[in-house]
Amino acid sequence: NVGTTNTPAAFTVNTLRLNTNTASLTLAASSANAITTGGILVTSAVTLPVTIGGGVGTSLAPGAGKEMVLFNYGTGTSTLTLNTVLADNSGSSVVFSGSANATFVIGGLAAYTGGTFINGTKVFLSAGGRIGTGNLTFNNGGTFDLKGQSQTIGTLSSSGTTSITSSVAGGNLTIGNGSSGATPFSGTMNI
Repeated sequence: NVGTTNTPAAFTVNTLRLNTNTASLTLAASSANAITTGGILVTSAVTLPVTIGGGVGTSLAPGAGKEMVLFNYGTGTSTLTLNTVLADNSGSSVVFSGSANATFVIGGLAAYTGGTFINGTKVFLSAGGRIGTGNLTFNNGGTFDLKGQSQTIGTLSSSGTTSITSSVAGGNLTIGNGSSGATPFSGTMNI
């Protein structure tokens, strides 16, 4: 439960909840942090941007073979910025889910090799930011903005109205990192 600015030592928790406008989390330098069975929740009490970040060598990882689920149900200008490595743990995947107004900004490299799921929300890369190299799946639409970054993924699948864009020149999305499989689509995809 993060209610104010916190800088804890390396930690292992089930779920990390950000529930006030002053909530932010600075990860201790060179710390490997784990969210073993749950994820990160930004509650509806949050109306301003919040950041989880740290220095060189910091990371967040899910439990072995588990998904890390990131929920952003903040209101107003609620943006969850992740300025840390999203680490791999036995093929783990990351799920971004939240309200239609919620935004996620990925400012750290993603070392996870499992899939990325965008569930009806917006995910932006910032300088140096990456999602994992596994499959990218949109459920109930969503937006993925490369913001000038290059990204390689496995397959791409979508349902609902989906937008893949680069609001900054130079963004490239490469589909097919050596994986095989169908790329099913339903709904509308805007590229």
